[in-house]
Amino acid sequence: MPWVIIKSLGSDDVKAAVRDLLDLPLGLQEPDASWMDPSVKIAFERGLTLYDASYVGLAEHLRAPLYTADARLLSTAEGVAVPVSACGGKRR
Repeated sequence: MPWVIIKSLGSDDVKAAVRDLLDLPLGLQEPDASWMDPSVKIAFERGLTLYDASYVGLAEHLRAPLYTADARLLSTAEGVAVPVSACGGKRR
């Protein structure tokens, strides 16, 4: 489905969207023990992969809300220290 949307937009539209994405003030968070250790704990306690638990652990570390389209992660992360919401905006 995404490919159909991209084809319907045209090359110039997609290039403009990519430039807009690159202009966002995003940063990378290097993995370190301050949030990875709690992520391991979350993974074992909630039966998540470390990959999924790292999103929860990083959100808790940054004290930032977590938005996800992953229904399993959304339900499994219920009750963590930060708000977890579906990308559609439904808050848990």
